[in-house]
Amino acid sequence: MKNIEGLGTFYLGKEIDLENTLSNQNPVLFNSKDLTTHAVCVGMTGSGKTGLCLSLLEEAIIDKVPIIAIDPKGDISNLLLSFKNMNMESFLPWVSQQEADQKGLSLDELAEKTSKSWKEGIESWGQTESRISTMHENADLRIYTPGSKDGLSVSLLSSFKTPGQDIIKDDTLIQERIESTVTGLLTLVSNAESDVGAPAHTFLSTIFYQSWSNSEDLSLPDLINKIQNPSFEKIGAMSLNTFFDEKKRTKLSMSLNSFYASPKFKTWSEGQPLDNIGSFLFADKGKPQVSIFSIAHLDDKERMFFVSKLLNEISNWVRQQAGTTSLRALLYMDEIFGYFPPTENPPSKKPMLTLLKQARAHGLGVVLATQNPVDLDYKGLSNIGTWIIGRLQTENDKARLLEGLASTTESSKEWNKIISNLSKRNFLLHSVHNPRPIVLESRWALSYLCGPLSGGQISTLMNPFKLTPHQSTKNSSKNTDSGTVNKPVFGYGLVPKFLNNSESEKYSPKLGCTFSLHFTDSKNKIDSWTTNSFVSSLFEKGFDESEVEPLGQETQFTEITPHGQFIEIPGRAMEKKYYDQFIDDFKNYIQKNSSVEIFSFEKEKICSNFAETENEFRGRLAHLLKEKRDLAVEQIQLKYKRKIETYESRIDKSKVKLEKETQELSQQKTNAIADIGLSVLTAFIGGGRGGLSTKARSAQRGVGRISKEKSDLKRVEDELIDFEKDLEQLKQEIEDQILDIENQYDPQTAILTKLMISAKKVDMKCLWIGPVWIN
Repeated sequence: MKNIEGLGTFYLGKEIDLENTLSNQNPVLFNSKDLTTHAVCVGMTGSGKTGLCLSLLEEAIIDKVPIIAIDPKGDISNLLLSFKNMNMESFLPWVSQQEADQKGLSLDELAEKTSKSWKEGIESWGQTESRISTMHENADLRIYTPGSKDGLSVSLLSSFKTPGQDIIKDDTLIQERIESTVTGLLTLVSNAESDVGAPAHTFLSTIFYQSWSNSEDLSLPDLINKIQNPSFEKIGAMSLNTFFDEKKRTKLSMSLNSFYASPKFKTWSEGQPLDNIGSFLFADKGKPQVSIFSIAHLDDKERMFFVSKLLNEISNWVRQQAGTTSLRALLYMDEIFGYFPPTENPPSKKPMLTLLKQARAHGLGVVLATQNPVDLDYKGLSNIGTWIIGRLQTENDKARLLEGLASTTESSKEWNKIISNLSKRNFLLHSVHNPRPIVLESRWALSYLCGPLSGGQISTLMNPFKLTPHQSTKNSSKNTDSGTVNKPVFGYGLVPKFLNNSESEKYSPKLGCTFSLHFTDSKNKIDSWTTNSFVSSLFEKGFDESEVEPLGQETQFTEITPHGQFIEIPGRAMEKKYYDQFIDDFKNYIQKNSSVEIFSFEKEKICSNFAETENEFRGRLAHLLKEKRDLAVEQIQLKYKRKIETYESRIDKSKVKLEKETQELSQQKTNAIADIGLSVLTAFIGGGRGGLSTKARSAQRGVGRISKEKSDLKRVEDELIDFEKDLEQLKQEIEDQILDIENQYDPQTAILTKLMISAKKVDMKCLWIGPVWIN
């Protein structure tokens, strides 16, 4: 059996002869680069599709490819049920009491039986438990549950950040992004005018277009405020009040505000920001991450909102990546039903189509899975280079699938019989990168396939990774509880703001400010602006740097007054001039304390981008080094290719000679036995002395020939053994060199240099300073 652990190859199973339903023991090794032209897997319930797709993802993990997986049913979370120690204790929490009862076993007995079955299954496919250890060493696996605290939290509604300039400058792309965002948002809040072209949709789209064109990020409170106080008076050729009057605007803002004030909003706005896709692809020190977004707990409109927003953010991330022919990352979506239909246009369809058309140039592979071929838009799937087809439900499904394949190959009509005869775990694999389609039997998955995980099971898996939400506690001891009111009071000319920082309903006044900062470094080609916010206690005796707390770029103040109790503002802070006096002090503080870290990898003479974290930079570096690794491996393989072919040719010739010598030896033995038997028979029936002597000499010569043939056979066998040893030694030499290359290009061990860049004081701009109430 061939080596299944080659770099850049995915071990999916074994090739089979469909007519004889037998495996030829030849492993199917899929080239990971081929996934940059995307893949689709189709198969009915019970076809083994989930096991095959999980096996593909396992191979990607082993090859250190980061993954984002969208999991509508909960099956993909089974990836975390891959146990380094495959004993009864590992399986016990995950086996079903119902299954145990059906089989008349205790839970312990079922766990023991499952453990033994899984271990034997893995080994029967030429795999070892060390592959599972490699999976865990090569990537971090996390489950995110948007809108729920069962898994890790995801922040979707804390901000609608401005897309990249390449999107803003492209009229088609910006319109697609706005259309998808607005449709998803209106659908989420159950607005009847969520269709493109409806007045509410057009009105909101205008707000987004105006804000994003001015590089202005939007929070949900900002959006509500802009609905109430739009900065434009016309939409198209009509006045705003004619097109979408104040009464309708109030109704829309109330709808969004009701959602903003609801407990559900909190679960959608806390956690890891979705707009930073790099943080879902790379963990500490650039280690690849598998981020599984489990959305089974959401209703249909919430799922659609999440999936469309995630696809848009991935599309934005893709455009920021350099072009490549290597596989940079994978996007996998299980059960795509409803998200990429052939006729309708849900918010998820356009960003998915954009990814299928454009992501390949940047190294993102898209893999889609579905039970039913009619779920898929075949015009979009004409961009897909690999089709994996299992058992189908009906003849209509098969006909529809063949119709879609007709756009990718001229041979699809010949596959009708093959698809009809597929058994469980049998798949037709067609790739535009391979000369012929093959039929394979999928390998045994390393992960325990226990079915969809419940919220409680996901919570159990993710509890060790959950972090306590950041709460601002600095200076809180200096706030007093006296003088609380239901609405904050402030002086003339002040624009108060608010910050929800905890679950408390009591708000304390602080001094807040927001500055625009400019960071430049000509050597490392850094020239970026950012907006940072700061809070401090209300100074009693002049400016005190120890009282200042930076909030960073993510924290945004709001002008919408929340419900709660507000501690009254001190008299000295009732006038605008009180705050203006601290602007220069803040500039001095920021200039000294607001440096950004830039990471440099001197060996390759590259540095991180502005605001790029070390993990994100190591992730980007990982792909660069992987490209260099792949190139180095290809050069080694090319270097040794002729030698390997020479040894393989010698081995083939030796095997032919061995077979010939074996046949000749067998013939000589047959002849010798015949001669001996004839001489004995001649003697027995009284043949002449001359005839007997001749037969005896002939038999003696036959024995001599047998001895010679044995010697020739031994010589050929020794020759074959030597050639095979030489070939194995050569392959080991190649593997050793490849291992050295892999260690040489490991991003997690790369030594980075840290550089600090300070904000330019001369370019600092105070965007706002005034009182802010924080809970």
